[in-house]
Amino acid sequence: MADFMKSTNPQVPVIFNVGKAVGQGGVNDAEDVALASYLMRLSAKAAKSPEARKVCAATKVTSTCTPEFVASIKALQNSLKLSPDGRISRSSQSGQYGNGVYLIASFNKLVRDGYPDLWPRIDRIPDVPSPGQITSLVKRGIIGI
Repeated sequence: MADFMKSTNPQVPVIFNVGKAVGQGGVNDAEDVALASYLMRLSAKAAKSPEARKVCAATKVTSTCTPEFVASIKALQNSLKLSPDGRISRSSQSGQYGNGVYLIASFNKLVRDGYPDLWPRIDRIPDVPSPGQITSLVKRGIIGI
């Protein structure tokens, strides 16, 4: 189940995080897939490379891990020069591992940069309709309901 945690990274002070990995070989909990696909889609607004923007903008928000979602993850990983394993893993509290950054942590930063007036209320971003799982996550993590 997706969650919301404080981060040790000042660039992204809080992280909407998947509970378990999604994508190829992942657990693919519906809420985790919804969060990952939603953040990936919203990341298009602030993604640095045109190729990453294009891949993120074409991502369909879903709560089911489909072959198309895995292909989107791999395409994004290729555009970022990462090993294309088709998987989005749970982030550490810092958002980093070794010299790398978890994709889910990168999505959080891009969404925060793209929608600074709405962050962390990702359920209120008008550009992409928010699935019900996102509203539930925001209520649980931020509002405390």
